[in-house]
Amino acid sequence: MEGLRPGYIGGALPLQDTFEMVVDKIASYTAMKRLFKYNSLVAAAFLLLWVLLVVVEVKVRQYSFLSYLFFGSLPLVFSASFFASWRALRNSSKHPAGFAVLTSMVISPVLIFVGVALVTNLKLLIGGHL
Repeated sequence: MEGLRPGYIGGALPLQDTFEMVVDKIASYTAMKRLFKYNSLVAAAFLLLWVLLVVVEVKVRQYSFLSYLFFGSLPLVFSASFFASWRALRNSSKHPAGFAVLTSMVISPVLIFVGVALVTNLKLLIGGHL
């Protein structure tokens, strides 16, 4: 077996490179856990805001500016999701802003769709109207 150096498995990768790949995968796993945690906090904050707006609108009184607050908060979901993603990925990625934009463009519409559906159903359940 000429040509194979010690430390290689099957002539493919040295053991040190294999170990470094495993460490990189573990580091990216912790970054994804951080990404999930931070974006979960953003989602919970916006859902609580939207539920508060709906309860105030239905149970207290119908204020016209509450709809402006609700629709004004929708673009804020994109920016909050971007900053949460950027903060989660900034230490583990070469291009954290690019990945943050990509994840924000994927996560934010899903959050908006699910959140608006839940809040609309809550509004109908507590006696409001569309």
